[in-house]
Amino acid sequence: MDKKNIERPKVFDKKEYKKEYSKAHYKRILAEVKPEDYDLIDGYCKKNDISKAKFIVEACKHYIDNHGNK
Repeated sequence: MDKKNIERPKVFDKKEYKKEYSKAHYKRILAEVKPEDYDLIDGYCKKNDISKAKFIVEACKHYIDNHGNK
């Protein structure tokens, strides 16, 4: 049998898997902020050992809970 005609199993592509997983399970938020606002958020996140994503989600939840749905 000719080896070049043998169907080989697809090689697992970790990068592609992560891309597809992220696409299916996450949404992206993009914000442009002034450098001083970024430094404030970045400093808080580093001091409290949390990601900026977690900070943004928690801050938004706090705002929604305390200002109600208008």
